[in-house]
This record gives sequence, structure tokens and C-alpha cells, in this order.
Amino acid sequence: MLLGDLLGKPLVIDGKEIILVDDRISDIGVVGAEIDTLVEIEPPDGVSPGFYISEPSLVAIRTSYPDHTMYGLWQTLYHSGMLSGAEFVFLPFNENSGRYAQLEKQGDTWIPVISDVVTGGTLADGITEVSDVYRLDVDPSLLVLPDEQAMLHRERTAMIQQRSRRRYWQTAIVIGLIAVVGAIYEGAVMLSHSSQVSLIEDLRAEQRSLNERIGTLTRTRLLNEPDYNQTLERIFHLHTIDPGLETAQASRFDDDVILLLSRDTLPFLKTIDWVVPEITDDGGVAVVLSGE
Repeated sequence: MLLGDLLGKPLVIDGKEIILVDDRISDIGVVGAEIDTLVEIEPPDGVSPGFYISEPSLVAIRTSYPDHTMYGLWQTLYHSGMLSGAEFVFLPFNENSGRYAQLEKQGDTWIPVISDVVTGGTLADGITEVSDVYRLDVDPSLLVLPDEQAMLHRERTAMIQQRSRRRYWQTAIVIGLIAVVGAIYEGAVMLSHSSQVSLIEDLRAEQRSLNERIGTLTRTRLLNEPDYNQTLERIFHLHTIDPGLETAQASRFDDDVILLLSRDTLPFLKTIDWVVPEITDDGGVAVVLSGE
């Protein structure tokens, strides 16, 4: 399936109708950079980097699908075991554009390192061509849902606070039980004292960890990253008019993206207020989308 068939629309995975969103693979969270527009879907696990999503784009999708659970596309592919076998994995929007992930082999395991946008048939390093990388054909029936879903910053903070409160009450109950049992069965408590104290310390340590996580989420924001969501949405829209559209070789998301469409689409293009179509020398139609 193409990128446009996977992102931002209902899909059934594991018998559940969900929405896959355009997430990013990055190690930004590890170096403790400022959070700005990105929110964490899943933190680094010590092996692979974290998965993040633009909060504004998540809000926009939630507006259209308020009752659906959201998961990251790369996050889901990683947990489904589909990111392997090559240094670069390409998810096409069309022949020369889409998304790619760079992988690193550690022993017998492929670990995702970063993800980025592909335009003009060349990956972000400016050297590797799309034709030289592994093109991933995703079958939704083979996907597995991750444990963590995509949430807004305030939603994830509230969830962590709820877990912290639950651990607090669990700790209080355990301490209370120990006190009661100690008053009645002092001898029996002495035998189990070591294990009970260990349990209390574990619960307190988990509570401290959750409190630190809340503090980190409150104090920090990720580095600003360019927001290409509007450009991608407009490309997706034009793709519904002309599935055979192409990007010009020199197009980049941080500059102007030039799309080449069939001459037959001209009447439709003239009805779109953000499109200024131009006739090319070969009789086609060119549309320029300004970069952010």
C-alpha cells in the first residue's frame, strides 16, 4: 500500500479500527532537548530511539476522528517486525516521494535510527537514490498494535499522574496492612519483614520515577522541527485528483515543492483557491507548493 492509503484514515488492525498517524523516529529525547511541537508516543527503550508526533497534526486528526485510537506509523511497523533487512526502508507516496527510515544492524537485529521525508527521488543525505533502497509494501493484515497509543501532551501527563496516584495508594495500603498485621502478629511480621520492606521500596521508587517523568514532561519540550503537515495534506489532496502526479527533481520540503500533473486536471485545479496551475512546455500542468 502507498503512504496515502495508510495515513490519516481508518484501518482495521488486530480487529480494532484505528488511525495511523505520521510519526517520526528520533533520538532527540535521549539528549534532553526542548519539547516544542512534538510529543512523545513511546520513549527510547535503551535499544531503539523514541517515536514522536507533531501535536498540532494529532489535534487536527482527532477533530475528524474523535472516537478512534491513534498509533504512529513507524511505531506500528517497528512493533510488527517490518523494519529490517536493509539500511534504508522507503514508504512511497509516489515514485519519487514519501518517507524513509534509516536502520542499523546490531547483531541479528535491525534497529531504527531516524526517519525523514523523501522528495525528488533523493533521500535527505542527498546521495542515496530512492531506486537504491528497499521499498516497503505494507499489508495491514500483518500489522500488530503497539502497547502505547499516540496522545496529546496533556493526556499523557494526566495518565502518568493517575498511575502515580495509584502507586501512592498501593504504597499506603501496604504500609497500613503491615502496621495492622504487626500489631496482631508481630512474630509473623518479623519473618516477612525483609520482603515487605523490599516491596515498599520498589513501590516508592516507581512513584519517584513517575513523578520525575511528570516533571520532565512539564519542564521540557522537543526541538522545533519543520512542520510539513500542510504541504503533505495538499499533496495528498492533489493525489486524489491525479494519482499519477510526480514531484520535480529539485523539490525540497524546506523550499518550494513542484508537482507535475496531467493536463486533464487543469479544470479541477482552477477550482482550488491555494493552487495556481501553470502549463509546462510539454503540455502538462505544474503546481508550486511553498515550503514552510
